[in-house]
Amino acid sequence: MTVRKRISKSTMSMFLRTKCDRELYLSLHEDSELEANGMPVPLQARPGIGVLQTVGRDFEDDRNEQLIQAFYSLVIYQPDKGGANYNGPLNVLSLIKRL
Repeated sequence: MTVRKRISKSTMSMFLRTKCDRELYLSLHEDSELEANGMPVPLQARPGIGVLQTVGRDFEDDRNEQLIQAFYSLVIYQPDKGGANYNGPLNVLSLIKRL
């Protein structure tokens, strides 16, 4: 039986960051081979990451609102159309003129 192995830049990068031999070993084998030998296959998605992202953005908005309330006249920011804090490209020249 021929054992097929795979290696990619991301596999090597992960190993160099973590120095985890087990993770490297599992990453080198095809998913079908791992499954056939009763080994864990990699997760295709990161469960719960969407919830974590939403909570993080809500926290960021709350913290920014606190800063705006505390330092209102000193804060320069670009609100979005809904009035919330804007998280995107800004026209720097228009913000500098507000100084």
